[in-house]
Amino acid sequence: MRHWTKTLFAALVLPLAAACGGGDKAALDEDVELRTGRYEGLLPAADCPGIEIVLDLMAGDSFEVEMRYIDRDTFTVRGGYNLSGDVLSAIDGESGDTTYFKVAGDSLRMLDSNKSYITSPFSDMYVLRRK
Repeated sequence: MRHWTKTLFAALVLPLAAACGGGDKAALDEDVELRTGRYEGLLPAADCPGIEIVLDLMAGDSFEVEMRYIDRDTFTVRGGYNLSGDVLSAIDGESGDTTYFKVAGDSLRMLDSNKSYITSPFSDMYVLRRK
């Protein structure tokens, strides 16, 4: 049961992101400075009003993300991250699943599994902002 909760984010959000993928990967090559701290956002969800995300990027290349499914459960995932150009790769410490983000100033835009922009009617919701 514990493994199920840690990989729920990957099981629900990553397939949605991959299915909605598209865009230009060439625009993801600039070097940026990643700021540690807390990033928050509200992701769309198929079976509830949304997923409140609180992502803490900590010194030492580790992260913790809390996913609060509105009107449902809350799950926490921990792992490590790295930055290549302007793409942040967050790797679940238990399952090894990876979620990608484009770093832009004080925000992180979730990317699909091909590191491309997510294109959907809800694409503007895939952004976490630094608090």
